[in-house]
Amino acid sequence: MKTIAVFGSSGSTGLKIVRIAEDAGFNVIAISRRQQLDLPPATRNLVGELNDTEMMKKVVSEADYIISALGHRRTSRNPWAKQTSPETLLTDFYSKFLPIAKERKQPPKIVHISAAGVGHDWSSLPAGYRFFVTSSNIQLAYGDHANALKLLSTYPNNLVSVVKPVILNDRTSLTAAQSITLPFSLVKSAVSREAVARFIISQIEQSAIYGHEVTLGQ
Repeated sequence: MKTIAVFGSSGSTGLKIVRIAEDAGFNVIAISRRQQLDLPPATRNLVGELNDTEMMKKVVSEADYIISALGHRRTSRNPWAKQTSPETLLTDFYSKFLPIAKERKQPPKIVHISAAGVGHDWSSLPAGYRFFVTSSNIQLAYGDHANALKLLSTYPNNLVSVVKPVILNDRTSLTAAQSITLPFSLVKSAVSREAVARFIISQIEQSAIYGHEVTLGQ
C-alpha cells in the first residue's frame, strides 16, 4: 500500500485530499502545525513546523507521494484582506524540503497545487483576471508560487506534477476536475476543491501527470 503525505492538510483543499486519499486505500500522513481533530480514523497526524528538517526527513523516508496543498492565508477570503502567512511561505518550504527529498535513493513524487496563470502562462490569463490578481493581495501568493515553481524545476522532472486550478469554490463534487487549456472563460472558470482533490488522487499513480503542468477546470 502506497503512502501519501499531505502538507497543508488543515486547509480547505488539503483536508479533502486527505479524506479522498484514505477512501481510495492509501496510507495517509497529514502534516499540520497543530493536532487535527477532523481527520479520518486511519490517517496519521504528524505535527510540526514547516521549517522542521527532522520532520521533513521522517516524511521523505516514509512517503511515496508528497502533496503540497500549502496556501497563503488571509484574515478572510476577501482577496483584499490582510495576508497572515509569510510572503515567502512556499519558497522557504521548498528551499528546505527539496534538498532533503533529493537525498533519498528513490525520491518521492511531488504534486504541487499552484494556481492558473502562475509562472510562464501568466499572459494566457484573461486580462480582467490579471487585473484582479495584481490589484489584490492574491498577487503575493502568485509571486511566492512562481518562486516555488523555479525551485521545483531543480527536482527530477519526471517526479513533479504541478496542478493549477482556476478559481476555487467549496461546492461538493462527486467527479474529478478536468484538464483545460488557456485562456479560460471567466464564465466557466470555477472549480471545486473537492473536484481538484479527486483529480489528484485518481491520477497520482499515473506517470502521465508528471513532468508537466495541468490547468484544471470543471
